[in-house]
Amino acid sequence: MGLSTWKNSPDGRILQSDFVIAKNYLSKEDIQSLERSVSAYFDYVERLLEDETLLSMADFAKSIDEFLIFNRYNILEGNGKISHKTATSKAIEEYKEFNLSQKIVSDFDKKIKKDKRRTKYIPKICFVGYTDDWEQRKLGKLGKIYTGNTPSTSEKENWTNDEDGHVWITPT
Repeated sequence: MGLSTWKNSPDGRILQSDFVIAKNYLSKEDIQSLERSVSAYFDYVERLLEDETLLSMADFAKSIDEFLIFNRYNILEGNGKISHKTATSKAIEEYKEFNLSQKIVSDFDKKIKKDKRRTKYIPKICFVGYTDDWEQRKLGKLGKIYTGNTPSTSEKENWTNDEDGHVWITPT
């Protein structure tokens, strides 16, 4: 594939938009060299503007070529052999193939893995004074669950243990 950097690197998911950005295929050293060259060119242009040298778009294009030649870079003659549209289409095809096998670790999976490493499960919200380990259980294993006909929350007596030991809870 050749991709060396992407938005969520190094451990994050590679997106289709990462595949179509040419500089994502450059090495760290190449990126640093590119940054130095761009910065040097901007310094050059800034000096021209400070001298109140007016530049047309054609002048800017010419100055870029002159700058690159001065710094011993090769200048691409013509428009190249592959259009942007063709290159983008090819990159997207390659991404679709790659994405089928891309290993994705969700935030949920990361949290579960982190919790499994703990020796003791202590939730962020805890009952005051409760210090024992928490056990994770399914609510249906603790008693019978009935839905519908929930009593009004405005009547406090509905929300305390009744004579049969029933406790009303609501998910809202």
